Parts: sequence; structure tokens; C-alpha cells
Amino acid sequence: MNMSDPKPTSASVSDTAQHPASAYDRATASAAAPRSLRSRFLPVAGILVLIVLLAGGACLHNRTLVSWWLPVEIAVLLATLMLVVIRAAGKRAWDLSDMGFCWLLLFGVSYFGVLAVNSLGLDPATARETELMVTNKYEKRHTSRRPHSGIRQTHTTRHVVVRSESGAEYELDVSDARYARTPVNRPMRVRICDGRLGFGVIADL
Repeated sequence: MNMSDPKPTSASVSDTAQHPASAYDRATASAAAPRSLRSRFLPVAGILVLIVLLAGGACLHNRTLVSWWLPVEIAVLLATLMLVVIRAAGKRAWDLSDMGFCWLLLFGVSYFGVLAVNSLGLDPATARETELMVTNKYEKRHTSRRPHSGIRQTHTTRHVVVRSESGAEYELDVSDARYARTPVNRPMRVRICDGRLGFGVIADL
């Protein structure tokens, strides 16, 4: 009887049997890590993009003489139509959270796109001057930090609220000189051009 070859113990057999499972778990965990990182990063990036689009659309709307609900209504219709097309072209099932988040991004793109297309297509032949009644003016102070030094810095923007003949009010960003010489409850003369979509845009204050 050869005593040099020890019989495998139950512990060694158990470890050997569990080794493939451990390797599979490690491979699964390493493959799931990038997916988990993407699932966390994409919603944050999408929210940041949405904020930038809505803020850019709001800045463009400040110089567009149109009621706030009209570009919003167009953006809602465009976002809904694009979502239907994307769902029809896709191969995977969508849950309600995916659909809602995608619709919000499409709405932001549509809202900014409608106002940008209108503002970039001004027709000089439609240029005209009109008077808008100044109802209020105010200064707004903004505080920010420099990226590397962390030093806080402040800057002030000046705004004038005007009312059109239809009764709609618009908030305009103006220069320091224009702000100083613009009295409240007096008309302010501006130059308006029609955009590509027919919305009037203040081209010159």
C-alpha cells in the first residue's frame, strides 16, 4: 500500500468544487461594475444637459416677443412625436421611468431648438422699431467660485421688465448704460425682427 499519496480531504474537495463558482462571481462582478457606473453616470449627465438646455432656452425667450406657452406647446408636441418614433424603432422594452426621462431630455432639446432656430433666422426685411412700456427694472448679484483657486467672485446683471401692446411682459438683460438711462413707467424704443418661425425677436435695444 502506497502511503505517499494522501487522499483528498473533504475540505479540499469542497474548496475545489467552490473555486469555479468563485471565479464566475468575480467575472460577473467585474462585468457588472462598468454597467453600474454607466447607470449612475448617465442620469446625472442627462439632468445636467437638461438644465443647460432649459436655461439656454429661457435666455433666448427673454428676447423673443412671444407668449411663454407657445414654444412650450411646440416643444411638448415635438418631444412626444420623437419619443413615439424612437420607441417604434427600438428593439427593447421601455419602462415608465425610461420613457419619462427620455421625454424630458427630448423636451429640453425641442424647447431650446425652437427658440434657437427662430433667433438664428432673423429677417432684416421685417426690421421695425416699436416702443415697449417699462414696468420695472432691477439688479441681480451673482456669486461664483473660480475653478482652481476657489476664490469667490461676484458680478451684477441688470434687467428691465417691459410690457407689449398685448399686455405680455418680458424681462430683458441690458447693459449698464442702457439700464441707467431707462426710467420706469416710460416707453423704451427697441428694434424688432421676425425670426424664422415668425416670432418677433428684439434685435437691438
